[in-house]
Formats: sequence, C-alpha cells, structure tokens
Amino acid sequence: MARGHAASASVHADSIKGLAQSVADPTYRRLLTAEPMLRRAVPVLIIAFLLTVGIGAVIQILEHRRQALSDGLVEIDRLADIVAERLARMDGSDAAHDPQSALQRTLPASAATRVAILVADVSETVVASWPARTSRPTVTLMQALGTVTARRADEILQITRHDGSNAFAALRDLPHPLGRIAVVQSEAAMLAAWRTDAALTVTLFATT
Repeated sequence: MARGHAASASVHADSIKGLAQSVADPTYRRLLTAEPMLRRAVPVLIIAFLLTVGIGAVIQILEHRRQALSDGLVEIDRLADIVAERLARMDGSDAAHDPQSALQRTLPASAATRVAILVADVSETVVASWPARTSRPTVTLMQALGTVTARRADEILQITRHDGSNAFAALRDLPHPLGRIAVVQSEAAMLAAWRTDAALTVTLFATT
C-alpha cells in the first residue's frame, strides 16, 4: 500500500513538474500572449469567408443570367430562320390568301407556347400572328412590337412592349407578297429557369 501511495505521489509530482515546465516554455507564453488576437481574428476570418462566398455567388448569378439571355436570343434567332424558310417554300398565292393558316402550318410544335410571332406584308401591316387572334387591328409590325430600345444584332432587337415589359425580337425578310416576320420572346420567359437557379443559390448562401 505504501508503495502504491509513493508511486501515485511520484506521478503527481511529475505531472506538476511537467505543467510547470510547459508554463515556463517560451512557446507556450507566446501562445498565451497571442490568444486575445487569435480570438479577435476568428470573427474576421468568418466574415472574410462569407464575403468571398457572397462575391462568388453574385458573379455566378450574373454569369448565368448572361448565359440565359444569350441562349434565349439564339433560340428565337434559330426559330425565325426555320419559320421564314418554311414560309418562303410555300406557294406565294397561298400565303397571300390565308397568311394565318400558312403561319400555323410552319410552326414547330415545341415553339407554340414559348414565343409570339408576327407576320407583315410588304406594306409592313401585320397580317398574321401567333398566338392567333380572332380580331386584328390594322397596325404595322413596329407598332405591334413596341418601342425599340437597342439592337442586339443585325436582325435582333431589344424592345419595350406596350405593357412595359422587356422583350427581344428576331426579324427576317420574307418573299413577296409577304414582307417580314418577327419572332418575339419576353425577357421574363428567357430568364424563368435562371430565376429558379438564382433563388437556389441565394438560399444556399443564406444557409451558409
């Protein structure tokens, strides 16, 4: 029993001695001196991390928006080519007699719900449209489109529609007796998928 107490006392003494040596160590003293600064640095580092993540999220959101608009412009540009080519292959008398039916026969099924299409004759009067209208006032193509605010390319216009919304229109010339065709898609429709992705990115950042 005495030997056990002696061994325990020896271990305790060694522990105290080791602790004293650690406290006396210059490295440990420097660590104690730096501890307040390290405590203050932690919130700063957290804020810096969140700012970095936030800046990255903003850059990603803006880049995805640019890409979504670019893809939308390519889509309406390609659709305008397809419809204009199909109308050009039609018999001119058929297109002149019933331009609305001619337009509907040329539409790809995938485009029916995504865009608006206007067809004008050589006098620039709108003679057919999609979605089809039961009554069509006599207006020119540019009056129907709205106010042109910018020209994104030779045949793509950025417009402000009559309801105040922004949209893009791809124009193509058509053979006589028709004049031009305009394929129109709203900016909101082009950015619909982007808005969903942006909301997810913002939610993930807020969670972080």
